[in-house]
Amino acid sequence: MLSNGCQRSIRSDAYKQLADAALKELSPLFAQMYSAVGRPSIPPERLLQASLLMALYAVRSERLLCEQLDYNFYNIH
Repeated sequence: MLSNGCQRSIRSDAYKQLADAALKELSPLFAQMYSAVGRPSIPPERLLQASLLMALYAVRSERLLCEQLDYNFYNIH
């Protein structure tokens, strides 16, 4: 039997694969919506991925998400 942490990891991986596939399909549509001139924006795919992470991990705000990402990336080693 898998531990709760492993089950959550597998579930998160499945959600990530589903989200990546959906965003890959939507990418050409997003590309059509943006102008070739002006300041480049944050890719909508990245914003949607961040929203999905916030929902999956119950992060209350974008600021807290950034803090969690910074903390986790700095403490990998």
